[in-house]
Amino acid sequence: MSTPRPPTLFTTPQAGQPAIPVQLDALFAALAEQINAGNFVPVRRMLDDVSASIGRHPVAEHLYAQACLLSGDPATALEHARVSVALSDSDPAAWYTLGRACKSIGELDSAIFAYRRALALDPKLAAIHISLGIAQRATGDVRAAMESYHAALVLNPDSPEAHRNLANALAQLGQEDQAALHFERGNEVLRDQVLELAEVGNDQLDKQKYHEAAVTYRRITDLAPGFAPGWSNFGTALHKLERLDEAALCYERAIALDPTLVASLNNLGNVQMHRGQYRQMIDTFDKALNLQRSDGLRVRSAVALPAIPDSLMHIGEVRARLERKVDELLVDRATVVTPDVEVDATTFYLSYHGIDNLSLQTKVARMHVACCPSLQWEAPHIAEWGGVAGRRIRIGLISKFLHSHSIGRTTSGLVAELDRSRFEVFTLHLPPVRDDHLSQFIRERADTVVVLPESLLAIRERIAGLELDILFYQDIGMESTTYFLAFSRLAPVQCLSFGHPETTGIPNMDWFVSGDLYEPADSQSHYSERLHLLENAGTLAYYYRPELKLEASRARYGLPDEVTLYVCPQTLF
Repeated sequence: MSTPRPPTLFTTPQAGQPAIPVQLDALFAALAEQINAGNFVPVRRMLDDVSASIGRHPVAEHLYAQACLLSGDPATALEHARVSVALSDSDPAAWYTLGRACKSIGELDSAIFAYRRALALDPKLAAIHISLGIAQRATGDVRAAMESYHAALVLNPDSPEAHRNLANALAQLGQEDQAALHFERGNEVLRDQVLELAEVGNDQLDKQKYHEAAVTYRRITDLAPGFAPGWSNFGTALHKLERLDEAALCYERAIALDPTLVASLNNLGNVQMHRGQYRQMIDTFDKALNLQRSDGLRVRSAVALPAIPDSLMHIGEVRARLERKVDELLVDRATVVTPDVEVDATTFYLSYHGIDNLSLQTKVARMHVACCPSLQWEAPHIAEWGGVAGRRIRIGLISKFLHSHSIGRTTSGLVAELDRSRFEVFTLHLPPVRDDHLSQFIRERADTVVVLPESLLAIRERIAGLELDILFYQDIGMESTTYFLAFSRLAPVQCLSFGHPETTGIPNMDWFVSGDLYEPADSQSHYSERLHLLENAGTLAYYYRPELKLEASRARYGLPDEVTLYVCPQTLF
């Protein structure tokens, strides 16, 4: 089955419009795709840059209006749509957008005028006939609306929107039998379209094509705004793209339509955790647990922590809650089969409390082992390992973040500079693998590049097959897959360093690599791992001097020249 194309938001300039240079044409087409995927904020920033560079252009103004309209800013959309048609009045899509913006703020007569101008330019656009009919019916002109819906059905006999809107108009005029026929036909076509699109969207999610999935599910929610699974999966696609605010809105819409959607509640809770909405997160997880008593969800809720605590007292409260919930799970002998899927959470934010976390981390690890004893799986080669005499040491460096990320920056020098007379270097990449300059640098300098599968079981088998001597985790605790993987024995020596600066409490983690300039005298008492201290090391990584780019000016970011700026280049937590 082919993937349906999204509605066209960009049209080639028509007669009377200024010619667009090839590069600008490609940029506008790319921005239109981003709008279809719902990526509105960066599109608006890019269009601001375009206008600052070349002045106002009708296509740029039209795209800006589209982005504003779809992101819930109809007033700004109206401003840019008016500029677009003022600059060039020969694009029916621009008039259509103007009409939609007018309708969104209640200017029905202006909307009708804009729709008619669009249809005068291209009378074969069924969607505009439908929008015209909706505006006409809203003004009380039901018979004119029916004519518009009939015109749309001539162009597209299977349009569910035209059938359903015509049914509403017929019912308003008392023609109940005819209305019922069009309702039935519209619902039948709509159901078929939604199911077909949902099959495409599910396949895109399975294949990690999240941008494409977002476009598909946006189309589904446009067609069937009352279809709760569509909103839920739309949220999942946006969540995977790390567009958390938009994902939360989708999950909330799905839950409002169907309060029994446990998956949406779970996902909303996770988003709220990362947005720092701790109390809302706890409430959401509690609602999910009231619907489905899942031990995996109980564990997830137990280890959830606020990104930014309110106070020192709040820190004490959340740590006490964590320990209480973990104790309850130990007593209840909770069972989890696939912790990477059922739990999918870590105690990441403990590190920012400024308190020794050894006892808590150890207890949390003990709870995970009690819930899922198979976590402590051992690779077959461990029992037969006889050392590395006569060959190089096989070292694997593993992370989900071996790309343009702080972990990629701390790892790249290790991969490039480790002595190849002593070490054979494997880089182990957790999906989704990103392709950027730093990921390319790392892959090019590794002896062997391994892209790991997704599930914990498959990852363990894949790494075991490499028969590594050392497995060096570049971070543990920043995401759940490597955290749960670290419970296994996959190499005779397993270690981590400051990628996430925290002891793990995990029994199969042997060494923590730090430095004598970083640690206090009693530092070993803060680690479950054996502490290895590099001597007199100013940094624990091999950093490369960055290439400085100084072209940007303050004016580009709307910053004044005459004041001193203070910057805190760190995440808030």
